[in-house]
Amino acid sequence: MKQVELPPDSGVLAKLVVLEPGTARTAYPLSSGSFVVGRLASSESREVSIPLGGLNVSRNHARLEAEDSGHFTLTDLNSKNGTYVNGLKIDSVALSEGDIIGIGNYRLLYSEVEAEEERASVDRTSSKRPTDLVAASDSVVELTDEMSDLEIGKTIMVPVEEVIRPVVRETQEEPEPGESGITRLSKKNQMLSVLYQASKALISTSSSDELLETLMDLAFSTVKAQRGLLLMPDGYKKEWSVKKVRYSEDREPDGKITLSRSIASRATKENKAVLINDAMVDPGLKGKESVQLLGIRSAMCVPLTHQNRTLGLLYLDTTKDSTQFRQDDLDVITALGNIAAVAIAQAQLNEELARQEEFRRRMARYHPPAVIERIMAGPANALDVQEAEVTVLFADITDFTTFCEKNEPKMVRDMLNEYFGEMIEVIFKREGSLDKFIADEVLAVFGVPFPHPDDPERALLTALQMREALKKLNAKRPEHLRFKIKTGINTGRVLVGDIGCLRRMDYTVIGGPVNVAKRIETYAQPDQILIGRATYELVKDGRFELEPSGSLKLKGKDEPEQLHELIGMK
Repeated sequence: MKQVELPPDSGVLAKLVVLEPGTARTAYPLSSGSFVVGRLASSESREVSIPLGGLNVSRNHARLEAEDSGHFTLTDLNSKNGTYVNGLKIDSVALSEGDIIGIGNYRLLYSEVEAEEERASVDRTSSKRPTDLVAASDSVVELTDEMSDLEIGKTIMVPVEEVIRPVVRETQEEPEPGESGITRLSKKNQMLSVLYQASKALISTSSSDELLETLMDLAFSTVKAQRGLLLMPDGYKKEWSVKKVRYSEDREPDGKITLSRSIASRATKENKAVLINDAMVDPGLKGKESVQLLGIRSAMCVPLTHQNRTLGLLYLDTTKDSTQFRQDDLDVITALGNIAAVAIAQAQLNEELARQEEFRRRMARYHPPAVIERIMAGPANALDVQEAEVTVLFADITDFTTFCEKNEPKMVRDMLNEYFGEMIEVIFKREGSLDKFIADEVLAVFGVPFPHPDDPERALLTALQMREALKKLNAKRPEHLRFKIKTGINTGRVLVGDIGCLRRMDYTVIGGPVNVAKRIETYAQPDQILIGRATYELVKDGRFELEPSGSLKLKGKDEPEQLHELIGMK
C-alpha cells in the first residue's frame, strides 16, 4: 500500500477500510486532496484512487474530498446504484469516525486517527498484528471431509477437563516419561501465566465482538499460527458460522474457508481438544499422496465449552514445517479456550439481559406489567402478526383545536401529559393494551396479546372509568383548562402484532373493526360512549345500562351500523 505524507496543517489522519466479506481488509490512507472511488474497468478509471470490483459499482462512483480540518466529505457522482452512509442514501455528506459507506456490494469503514498517534505508530511495524479477514455475520464455514485425511498422521485428542485440571488444583500424579519435575513446573507456570493474562484481557472487554477479537489476539500471540478461525453455532441454520478469521502476515487469505467435518465433530460432540500433525512428519507415512492436501502441516481445534454447552470452536493451523504445534501448544490454547468460554457465556448473558430490558421498555409503552411478564414467559412468537378478535376503544378530546388556541403550548403539553398518564393507568388496570396516542386521541385494544373471555366488558368498564377519571382531573382545574372526551367502541377480527419496517416497528392493530370504532367515536357527542353492533351483541345481557342511539352509515356497507350508548352500570 502506498504510503502518504501526513497533511501538515491537520491533526487528523483519515483512512478508508474496505470491508468486503471474504477478503482481507484493504486500508487506503487519505491525505489532503480528492479521491475517487469507482470500478477499475477501463482507461477512464485512471482517475480512480480506490478501485472496487463488481458491476454494481460505477466507473466513477463517489468522491472523497478533504476539508481544511482534515475531515472528509463524501459526494455521490451520479452513480447508477447510489451511495449510502449508515444505510441512508446520500448526495453529499460530511463523514464522521466509524461511518459505514455502502457502494455496490461493498462496505467501507471511514476511520480517523490523530496524526500524532499515527506518527508514533510508524516505528512499531515489527509488532503489527496479523491480517483480519472480515466475514459477513451469516457466513457459514464449509465442513469438508477432505482435510480429515490429515488425521492419518499424528493426532492427539485430549478431553478439555484433563487439560485444565492439573493447573487449577494440585495433584499427586507422576511426571510423564522423560519429563522432569522442573519441566512439569515450567509448563504449569506457563499455563498459569496464560490464564492470568487471558482472564485480565477477556474480563475487561465490553462487547461480544471485542471479546472475540481479543481471543484471536491472545491465540496468535501464544502460538505461531498462520490461520485462525473462530466459529459459533448458528441456531437457525444449524451450521457453524464464521465470526472471526485471522491470517498471519506470511500467509495469503483463502478463497474459501474450510474445516474438517470430523475435526469439528470430535471437538464438539466429545468435548475434546484436537491436535493434528500431518503424515509428512511421520516416518511411516512419508510419501503418501494424502499428506499434500491443502498443504496444512499442523492444526488445532479447541471447543469453547461452558457448563456442558459448546459456545464456539477455536481452530488454528499452519503450513510451515518449522512451526509444528506441540502438546504444550494444545494445552495452552485449551486453557485459553476455557477462560474464553466463561467470558463469552457472561457476555451473551449480559446481552440477553440487555435485550430483555430493552424489550420490557418497549412493551411498557403498550402493556401493563402483568401482561409483559406473560409475554416474557411465553413463546417467542407471541408478538408475531396474527389474526385475533379484539375490542377496540377510541377516546378523543372534544374541540381540542379550540382548546389549544386558547392556552399556551406548555400548558397544553402539561395538561395532555397528566391526562394521558391517568388514562393509561385505567386501561392497564383492565389489562388492556395501549396501541398509541394520536395527537389528543387514545387508542386502546382489549384481547391482545392474551385474550380474555370478557374483553368487551373490560373495554366498557374502562370507558366508564376513563370518563370518571377525567371528571376528577377537571375538578382540580380552572374552567378554561377543562375539557370532555367522546368514546367509540367496536369488536371484530383484526391483524395484530409488530407491524412496520426495519427502521420503525410498532405493536398495533389494523383492520375494518378498527376503522369502524374510529367512525363511531367521531359520531359520538361530548361525554358520550357509543358502542357498535358487534360489541352490543356480546354485552347486551350483562350488567351495563345501554340505550339505542341511532345508526351510522358506513362506506362499503349496505346496512347502517346500529349504535348503542353506554349510560352506566345497572
